[in-house]
Amino acid sequence: MLHKKSSTRKMPYNKKKKNDKSSTWTVQAPKTRQQKIDERLNKTFVIKRIDSHLSYLGREKKRAPVEDRYIYDNEISWYDRWKQDIKAMPQEDPLIFKEIFFQNKQLRQEISIKKARINELEDRIEQVKSEKNREIEELNIKMQIDAEEAVNRHKEELDKKEAELQNIKNLYIEKHHDLERENNELKKKIEKLEIDLERSLRINGRNVNTQYQNLRERTTAYQIMLNKQGIKTTPVFERAESEDMSLYFYEDENNDN
Repeated sequence: MLHKKSSTRKMPYNKKKKNDKSSTWTVQAPKTRQQKIDERLNKTFVIKRIDSHLSYLGREKKRAPVEDRYIYDNEISWYDRWKQDIKAMPQEDPLIFKEIFFQNKQLRQEISIKKARINELEDRIEQVKSEKNREIEELNIKMQIDAEEAVNRHKEELDKKEAELQNIKNLYIEKHHDLERENNELKKKIEKLEIDLERSLRINGRNVNTQYQNLRERTTAYQIMLNKQGIKTTPVFERAESEDMSLYFYEDENNDN
């Protein structure tokens, strides 16, 4: 087990001369932090602090995005010029370096405040971007949903119209079949009527011929009777045949008696 060394502090003292019989010790008061800082304020210390800050700026520049690296170029150039100016200053004037250190401290504090403000603004920008992106995403989703609903409605309307057209087509086909069936039935009826008419005409024709022959025989007999009585007449059927007639009556209606 390691033991921690005791931190005994040696107090500064001033020894008396050998011929001095008094054995008293003079204790010096400890230096304050500001006194220690003031003792370090020289050209070398300030240049080291500038080099340290330049290294810090170089690291920050490498970490930054490529499009933002130009922001550090002006600050690095300014510190380089300041470093060259300090190198040209005399070493023996500590007040100058004290003032430089104080200004550098204030400048770094201002830079720190500005960077904090920049970070705050960047966070706010990212927040706004995130909100806008979310709004855009929500809007895109809503537009996509609306578009899909519109497409579905249009598709439903098309399906409905297509169903209506199909129903109309089916009705037309059914009506066409009904008309064809009725037309076929009418054709059959007409054919039957034609057959019946032809049969009736044949039957009636035979009856007419029979009646015609009977009428001709009676007329001929009646004519013969008139001739015997000395009444001269022209046979009706001869006149009818000469005038292209199928039936002709006597001009003298009294002869019918």
